[in-house]
Amino acid sequence: MSPSKPDKPEFERSRSKKSSSPKGKSAYMRAVGLLAKRAHSSSELRRKLKSRHSDAEIEEALKKLEGQGFVDDAQFAAQRACLCRLDKAWGDRRIELDLQQRHQIKERDLAQALEAAEAEQPEQQALERIVQNWLRLRGEPSTVRDLKKLHDRCLRLGHRPDRVRSRLDAFFRHLDWDAD
Repeated sequence: MSPSKPDKPEFERSRSKKSSSPKGKSAYMRAVGLLAKRAHSSSELRRKLKSRHSDAEIEEALKKLEGQGFVDDAQFAAQRACLCRLDKAWGDRRIELDLQQRHQIKERDLAQALEAAEAEQPEQQALERIVQNWLRLRGEPSTVRDLKKLHDRCLRLGHRPDRVRSRLDAFFRHLDWDAD
């Protein structure tokens, strides 16, 4: 006697079990699942939960998570700012833009986050990392075009134009402007 084969493959059976549950996961449990993977701001959680839960359920879940200390926008902003400064060498402008637009962090939390990032690694050091990485990979910029690419990269990563120009000044002075 041969073993009987299930009608559906394993992945379809497990998926159908989840969807057959009448109520599904609560907004709170979904938020906990998201937070188990990585930290989220309250606006990120709200956006991700919106497709499956009502506004009232979401607000109740967020209030409970905030009360338990699992959601804290000020702490999230500081951690995100430090991470972006250390891993991506972002300047203050790029960090500020990310926290305001993507995570909708309040002004007071934003200022504290930028202070935390500066304490972790000064913005000037992050700029220096970008330039040193460029020099290691591509060498010293020898044309106006190369220097412009490096300059624009530093600006895209959120560093202030005056600091970028100051750091790249030696390259500007040694460049043959008639070569291009």
